[in-house]
Amino acid sequence: MASSLIAGLPSALRVFAPQRGVVTAINDLAPRLRAVTVEGPGLRALGDFTPGQQVSVLATGSWPAGGRHYSPRTFDRQAGRLELYAYLHGNGPGSALFAGLEVGDELSLWGPGGGFRLTPGPSQHVLLGDETNLGCFASMIDHAPAGTSIIGALDVVDAQHGGICQAAGLELETVVRPTDAPPEHALLRWLETRTFADDAVFYLAGRVGTIQALRVALRARGVDISRLRPKGFWAEGRAAL
Repeated sequence: MASSLIAGLPSALRVFAPQRGVVTAINDLAPRLRAVTVEGPGLRALGDFTPGQQVSVLATGSWPAGGRHYSPRTFDRQAGRLELYAYLHGNGPGSALFAGLEVGDELSLWGPGGGFRLTPGPSQHVLLGDETNLGCFASMIDHAPAGTSIIGALDVVDAQHGGICQAAGLELETVVRPTDAPPEHALLRWLETRTFADDAVFYLAGRVGTIQALRVALRARGVDISRLRPKGFWAEGRAAL
C-alpha cells in the first residue's frame, strides 16, 4: 500500500518519500553521541541539501508520522552517501533506534528540509547550541565560504562530552551545563564575556528554554531581532525524541 502511494506522487514530491540506505559505519564521538554513515543508490532520490538542514529517519510506526529529525554533517547525493549525527537524548523511539544500530542495518530516510542555514552577508556568525546541534553546526561550518568568521559555543550535559567539538574538528568552545543552576547558565556566562561585530548574526539552537533565555539576553544587549535565528531541537518532557 505504501509503495503504491509513493508511486502515485507527482515526481516533484517523490523526494519527500522514504528512501532506503544501509549503515556502513558507526563512530561514537562521545557517550550518547553517534556519527552514522548511511549509503545506497536510493539516497540519490532525496532532495537537494543545504548545510544546516535535517533529514527524517523512520524510527517508529509509518511514514511520515514516525519520522525523527537528524542533521547530516555531510550529504553527497550523487554518491548516495550521508553522515548523520545523532544524540541519544532519552528513551524515545529515535534514541532507541540509533542506540541499537549496527553496520549493515537499513534505514528509511526522506527530506532534507528546514530553513536553518547561514545568512549571507554579515561579517560574523555566532553559533550557540548543545550536543544535539553538533551535526547541524558542523555542516554549516564545513560549507561556509572561505574567510567566513564563525565563533560560538556548545553546552554539554556533562564533562564526558567536553571534547566533542574537538572530536568533530570544530573550533567552537564547549561549556558544561550546570547541575546547580538553570540549564542556560553556562551559555549566558559565555555571552557575558564576549564582544561581537555590530552586524553579527546569532544562531540559537537546541533546548527551547535556553534559546528563549539567550534571546532575552541578546535583546537586552541591543541586538536587533532581525539578527537572531532560533531553531528549537528539543524541550524537557518531549518523550517523542
